[in-house]
Amino acid sequence: MLSVDLTSDLIGRARGGDAAALARLIDLCQPDVRRYARRHCSNAADVEDAIQEVNIVLMRHLSGLRAAGAFLGWLNVTMLRMCLRLGRRFSGRYSEISDIADDLRFSTTPSPELRRDIAAAIAALPPLYREVVVLRDFKELSMKEIAARLAIEVSAVKVRLHRAREMLREYLTA
Repeated sequence: MLSVDLTSDLIGRARGGDAAALARLIDLCQPDVRRYARRHCSNAADVEDAIQEVNIVLMRHLSGLRAAGAFLGWLNVTMLRMCLRLGRRFSGRYSEISDIADDLRFSTTPSPELRRDIAAAIAALPPLYREVVVLRDFKELSMKEIAARLAIEVSAVKVRLHRAREMLREYLTA
């Protein structure tokens, strides 16, 4: 995510409680954090909220980061989760995570926790991606059927499905 060359020294000092290093780290990360938020937040109004929330998480929880080398991945996952959480808050269709879990009837999940995680990940997807995943993976429609139903090209269905699965993978592996 970040194009900035962050030194492990700066990250280490920020983790250790150095306020100036933390402020510098946040400043260096802002352009890339903003770009990532714009890419992953389903609602443009959520971008600023996501950035602020991630900055708060960064200030509060950076000291708990085990290794400086994990910083970028941790920041990516934190931003993705924040965008998904904010998107879920306004998605409208599902008021609770359990609603989507019951609605989609996951048939081969090994545990209720995994069911809830998958349901939360799907509910948090932007509507344009969520619809394709549900039609393909749960209603088992073909690419042509999905394209016809959504009045888009088959190639657009494939792109949306690929992007949705990437988002789900990021959410679930975090």
